[in-house]
Amino acid sequence: MNNVWLTIGGLAAGTFALKAAGSILLANRAIPDQIAASLKYIPIAAMAAVIAPAVFGSAEHVWSVRASEKVVGLLIAFAVHRRTSSTWMTISSGILALELMKMVY
Repeated sequence: MNNVWLTIGGLAAGTFALKAAGSILLANRAIPDQIAASLKYIPIAAMAAVIAPAVFGSAEHVWSVRASEKVVGLLIAFAVHRRTSSTWMTISSGILALELMKMVY
């Protein structure tokens, strides 16, 4: 059990150190406009990297009932995001749609 907490603590410290190092190293430097423009797409890319495999995990299950629930949740979340541009509304609507679909099927 101690190894688990040691691992969690080590990972937390490493994450904190990496984030702090970026802030410290770039504190007085101007970020080029081209890089600053591309940085705004990192959260979207990270969300897509997490969501896409969960929804379209394997080829044999793409059209199964379970996959269709996920696709419906994804489409509803996409529509809500296009309408509101709110991250919290997008996530909440996707989760709500997925849970409602699970209750129906």
